[in-house]
Amino acid sequence: MSLRGTFFVGLICSTTAFALPQWFPTNFSKASSENSALHHYLQQERLDIADSIHSVGSVEVDGIRLAVHCWIPKAAAGTVFLVHGYFDHSGVWSDHIQRLLGRNLAVVAWDLPGHGLSGGLRMDVDSFGQYAKGLRAMEDSLKTRAPKPWSLVGHSLGGAIALDRARQKDFPYSKVCLIAPMLRYHGWNWIGVALPVVSLFKDSLARNRNLASSSDTNFLRRLKSDSLEGWISSTHWLKQVRVWNAAMETATLAPSQWLLLQGGLDQTVDWRWGTPWLQERIRGLKIRNYPLARHHLHNEGGRTGLAARKDFDDFLCGTSSQSAK
Repeated sequence: MSLRGTFFVGLICSTTAFALPQWFPTNFSKASSENSALHHYLQQERLDIADSIHSVGSVEVDGIRLAVHCWIPKAAAGTVFLVHGYFDHSGVWSDHIQRLLGRNLAVVAWDLPGHGLSGGLRMDVDSFGQYAKGLRAMEDSLKTRAPKPWSLVGHSLGGAIALDRARQKDFPYSKVCLIAPMLRYHGWNWIGVALPVVSLFKDSLARNRNLASSSDTNFLRRLKSDSLEGWISSTHWLKQVRVWNAAMETATLAPSQWLLLQGGLDQTVDWRWGTPWLQERIRGLKIRNYPLARHHLHNEGGRTGLAARKDFDDFLCGTSSQSAK
């Protein structure tokens, strides 16, 4: 996303509440082609992945139903929980899910509140903590299904959610991979000045459709044509990120193996502020910088994308030095 572009494009519509589609199973059950709407959705989002038991279901948080996918191959060596970024949904992980399953890891992906198929206000939450509550509800629902050890991957907003979850008790993840995590969004200071005035007149702002978050034009084309991709930004959400950021100043994060992947051309998050912040608070944090990578660095093209995905896979598929939690 480009929040700078968002502020200059203007209002398109107010945020609207949605509910989980009736055709999406609420109880975890094996995905079936007999459910035509589900089958079409899985094909459209390239989530109809074979060679594993693919269960779909939902969890409820504050009266909101969240769409969840779980792929479990035979004799899985562990489970990777994937948390997408703002505007996105589970479909953005399709290529990564394929690779992880090929490395004999189970995968869980879910649509955040207000994203994809999940219910809630579009691109908004009542409070930032609602995201971590959703993750915890999913953990509780899958604790007897998802093989241990567990790893957590968060991109952008998903990285912030991983950090928020890590300051709570009973953190169940042996490894955490932060991909361009959003501690502060790009333009943090000037948006902070403009936001109180802008929010008096506008509930939501249009996202800039001239996407530049990856050098992979095929990936960007898929985002632009995806009917589930988000194209508004809630001014209330922008405020909630700032409230959360202030609360994180005194946060203590759970011990785990931590990896940070960050691109040098990222113009979506304020990584120059965020990287030192993480280094101060996470003992043993490993950092991989990619000077030519943009915000969707795990979906970059060329050698940069190959290098980022190799580091991603090697970290998640390597043997953990910590005991499984």
